[in-house]
Amino acid sequence: MTRVAPYAQQELILFHTLKQQQNMFDRQMQLSTGLVSQDYAGISNQSNRLVSTETAIRRTDQFTANINVVEQRLSLMDLSMDSLDTLAREFRSTLNAAIDGPESHVADLRDLADNTLTLVAESLNARDGTRYLFGGARVDRPPVSLEAGTYRHAKLIEDDGTTVDQTFYDTYYEDVLGNTLPYAQGTFYQQIYFEKNGGLPAGPLPGDMNNPTLAEFVAEDPALWQYYVDRLDSAQMLANPKTDYYQGDNVQNRARIDEAFEVPYGVQADKTAFQRFLMAADAIASMPSANITTPEGLALMTKARDMLEDIIGVDALNGVQGLSETRVELNGPRLTLESVKERHTQFSIYAGEIVADIEQVDTATVIARLQSDQVQLQASYSTISRLQSLTLLNFLS
Repeated sequence: MTRVAPYAQQELILFHTLKQQQNMFDRQMQLSTGLVSQDYAGISNQSNRLVSTETAIRRTDQFTANINVVEQRLSLMDLSMDSLDTLAREFRSTLNAAIDGPESHVADLRDLADNTLTLVAESLNARDGTRYLFGGARVDRPPVSLEAGTYRHAKLIEDDGTTVDQTFYDTYYEDVLGNTLPYAQGTFYQQIYFEKNGGLPAGPLPGDMNNPTLAEFVAEDPALWQYYVDRLDSAQMLANPKTDYYQGDNVQNRARIDEAFEVPYGVQADKTAFQRFLMAADAIASMPSANITTPEGLALMTKARDMLEDIIGVDALNGVQGLSETRVELNGPRLTLESVKERHTQFSIYAGEIVADIEQVDTATVIARLQSDQVQLQASYSTISRLQSLTLLNFLS
């Protein structure tokens, strides 16, 4: 027989009623948040699994973010490469018109070449926010500078239009080839002549062999000027390029896209194709206006045109990297990035389902339990109310 009046029994009923009330509150919280619990204590049996899974998701999300950043940078660099290809083709067409067309086609050639030179530099100085893209690990400054004191222009004829300019060769001879002045063969004229012919000139000799005129330069060897022009794109120049414009470094950018997996990406502005493009445009931009229609000017324009055709893949030299090959190198990591990114996406979906199974509630089940709790709680309230109205006198009577 169950007792209904003692204090202890009443306290027990009250305890279970309050517990039922807490259960009902928990069910209501689950419905409003969709979560099993608001802290790890409520899922203590699976908390370790949840923490490890959430940690893995955060790492995966960071790897995916890294991939997105690299893909954005590659896209910006590819846009620059597309602009460079367009500039090269337009400048080649301009040179073709100047070489083969009437004299009116060369009127603005130097200005067009100077503008092309500026646009090439701007394309290679592309940025992702404040980060320069073509400078290797030197992301804090433009990788291409054509400023005086940093860059020596590829100038082959002095401003007077009649004298060979040796500044370009002096710089290359010292800074790139590592030689010291005076030249090994004596004067500037003797050095160039010796390199072409394997011996020193016998005569006629220039009045100033360190500053020969164009006529004096070719007096003994008519092909000497063409040889000097060809140095812009010689095997020696290709093997030891003039890259004083480049302000970056040779460090390959890398991004971590998975555990213990880094991918190298990007190209630097000192690539052969870029160096040759700048050289071709600069040689024309630095040519005096008086020489544009002369045989010497024609030789320079023809050489610049041939260099551009190599750069854009028209009659390209074997083994010399042009813009197309450089662009292929730039976009090489894309397949790897896409593959790893897809794997991360699939893992995130799988891991997200695990987290959802642990954290989230079954709404239908919670509603059913909440309804049951409400019925039980109402019954408890009714029982407590009736107990409180009972007295010993009423029970005995």
